[in-house]
Amino acid sequence: MHSTHLIVQAIRFLHSRNNRARAHHTPRFAYLFAPAPDGKVPLEETIQEDLHDYLDGNLENADIEVTDRSGDRADIEVRFPGFTAVIECRRTKGRSPRKGLRSYLGQAVAYQAGGITLGMPVILDLTPKPSWITNFRDDMWADHIPSPVPEQRDRWAVVVRVPGNRTSPYDMTTPAPAQ
Repeated sequence: MHSTHLIVQAIRFLHSRNNRARAHHTPRFAYLFAPAPDGKVPLEETIQEDLHDYLDGNLENADIEVTDRSGDRADIEVRFPGFTAVIECRRTKGRSPRKGLRSYLGQAVAYQAGGITLGMPVILDLTPKPSWITNFRDDMWADHIPSPVPEQRDRWAVVVRVPGNRTSPYDMTTPAPAQ
């Protein structure tokens, strides 16, 4: 039941960030938009800090950079009564179809050795977006990760792909009609 709260907050976060406009918000959200010609693309920490602050304000028990999680360090840990969930934050500058993002799933679910079998990678997609961005329903999905060892449980990931490096609708190119 508590994992539902986390998934709902992830949906709300994605929806909120898809609707941000560059001109009407603080520079904190600049990571969502195409950088200036001489600017640098944002690092993973940018989305990690934004998501952490969002979850900490809405779920109250979120920590960042938690050590001793399945032998490593967790980007974001969200605690609920009886279990914790770990969110792995990444960024990609290359092609980012669902299949291409599967390489991030193993690490995201590996953190769940001491908890539920659900991981959550949140990936900042920095591929250029000269036309419209994807609908937020296409940027979040569940994925099944079979266990590499038959005696162990399979795991699941709720993948969140946040579209960054985008232009405003006013500046977008119009896709040519299909012929």
